[in-house]
Amino acid sequence: GGHRGVESIIQSIGTNEFPRIRIGIGRDPLVPSEHYVLAKFTKEQVPVIRDAIVSAAEAIGVVVEQGVDKAMNRFN
Repeated sequence: GGHRGVESIIQSIGTNEFPRIRIGIGRDPLVPSEHYVLAKFTKEQVPVIRDAIVSAAEAIGVVVEQGVDKAMNRFN
């Protein structure tokens, strides 16, 4: 559930107790995961990721204004 960027944040703030907004990316069993997650989006994926980014931005607003629990209930 993380990567080196998350590890860096944990080291910097001294805790792993912070809310995270995650966007699922799926998986291609034929491609090693480190290549899959770093690959450019296909034409078919672009509208899906754009929608996911809009939802993530809305979720951030709900987290800030109403709290993590409300955001989880609305966006999960």
